[in-house]
Amino acid sequence: MIDRLSNIPLYVQVYDAMRDNIVSHRWLPRQRLPSEAELVEQFNVSRITVRRAVDELVRDGLVIRQKGLGAFVAPPRHSSSVTMLTSLTEDLIEKGFHPGTEILDFSVVPAAVEVAQRLNLSPGEQVFRVERRRFADDKVVALNLSYIPYTVCPKLSREDVAVGSLYGVLEAKYGLSIRKASRDFEMVEAGEYEARLLEIPAGTLILRITGTVSTGDGKAVDYHIKHYK
Repeated sequence: MIDRLSNIPLYVQVYDAMRDNIVSHRWLPRQRLPSEAELVEQFNVSRITVRRAVDELVRDGLVIRQKGLGAFVAPPRHSSSVTMLTSLTEDLIEKGFHPGTEILDFSVVPAAVEVAQRLNLSPGEQVFRVERRRFADDKVVALNLSYIPYTVCPKLSREDVAVGSLYGVLEAKYGLSIRKASRDFEMVEAGEYEARLLEIPAGTLILRITGTVSTGDGKAVDYHIKHYK
């Protein structure tokens, strides 16, 4: 697998081999990569070579590192287009599932500092807090928490957020043109709260997506924290 007589640097050869495992789905999205020691043994190269290869995979968005947990195959990237921003409901339907929503919380609260910063608000300004469990048929697949500026859609109702696509409602009912998304992906261990709602054992590795969604002119309309099984 590794050709030491080749002019191609060893770290590039390791990178290519690992990338092939990812794009061919031998290593699946969210799967933990072999440990550094295992990769050293597998490719018969130094730790420095393995680290550089993994660094390149991280830089290319194919792998994510999580402190204390290791490295994982990155989940499929989400486009910033409207189609992808509203994709959970659409994806479930396309795959033959019946999407469902359970509202855990729908309230108006003062924005905490972190929420205010993400939404370009002043701390204490009113925001909608919308927490929902999402289902594929009768199986829970995600836990979604969103904060939406009250001034963006003051008439937003509990019924609005029960229909499935939150972004679809914001566009259809409030005329917002959602075009941009900034998101961070990481693998985390499910805490007691997430585990109970996702119906998995505490400590199970799950995908957390944290991000902000904006209109074409840059107005932030949603700050979300989403957990996926």
